Amino acid sequence: MRGAGSRLDIVLETDLQNGRVVARKAMVYDVMDRLYIISQTSPPLYGRHIGAKINASYLIAARDKTDKKKVIRVGFPATLVELIKEYPLSASSIVPAFVMKQEGEPAGINLRMHYRVKPTISSEVTLLANGKQVNLINLSIGGVQFSHRRMEPPLEYGKVALSLIFEGKTFNIDGQIVRISNPVETADYVHNLENVSARFVLLDKEVEYFLGKKILLIQRQLISAGKILTD
Repeated sequence: MRGAGSRLDIVLETDLQNGRVVARKAMVYDVMDRLYIISQTSPPLYGRHIGAKINASYLIAARDKTDKKKVIRVGFPATLVELIKEYPLSASSIVPAFVMKQEGEPAGINLRMHYRVKPTISSEVTLLANGKQVNLINLSIGGVQFSHRRMEPPLEYGKVALSLIFEGKTFNIDGQIVRISNPVETADYVHNLENVSARFVLLDKEVEYFLGKKILLIQRQLISAGKILTD
């Protein structure tokens, strides 16, 4: 149980189902049994999210089997049940707040499993969908997002054969398409272009190892280039 003043990362279950993680930072204002009053999150949640299923997680100190100290992430399922537009944080401070209800017991999780990076040309990663090369937008151990001109036959929701090529190796992965959308039309709009999000259905240990290493390398390259900032 987390007490007042502790910090949480809030993730929408719909994001997890779509292979996308946005960890929204929040502070606990008060706890009443299984009800938590938490701050507005960053990035923010809105009234439309009331009733949404979420995962609330936090870091704790623990020891492994060798009694070595380590920090692990623990999370539990919850539901956003109320938006309090004017919560009296103190006698002189009125702030918005959310009420969430804990729905399950805490368990170890790994948000970074779905941490996404945006490969650049220098990342040297090639993605094939059903044997045809597509434009890789972002990549995580949980799945990929890519864009392409509509194929014949067209990609549809459901199974898709994915191949990732990097470091001289080709990794064939069973995928499942969870979202197909059209990009916003701009001056650079390409006709018949669509964006596709797919999650990995099965990932063996070898693929997970090489993919995790590649994602870490891309992340370091982006940090070095100033394209993403560290906490």
